[in-house]
This record gives sequence, structure tokens and C-alpha cells, in this order.
Amino acid sequence: MAFFVLLKVVKSDHFAWTVLFNFIEFEGFKYLPVNQ
Repeated sequence: MAFFVLLKVVKSDHFAWTVLFNFIEFEGFKYLPVNQ
């Protein structure tokens, strides 16, 4: 659910896209099955 809330914020702030992708790049991999 938090993802959809974040997505709404990102849609209203183009710069937030950079932050979002940076978060996925550094934090997201921790939760991906590929990293196991």
C-alpha cells in the first residue's frame, strides 16, 4: 500500500523519480529473490 502512496507523490514531483530509482537500486535488491 505504501508503494501506491509513494507513487502518487512521485507523479507530482519529477525529481522524486531519481530518488525512487536510487532507492530501488540500493535498497530494492535486498528484497529481490535474485539476491538470495
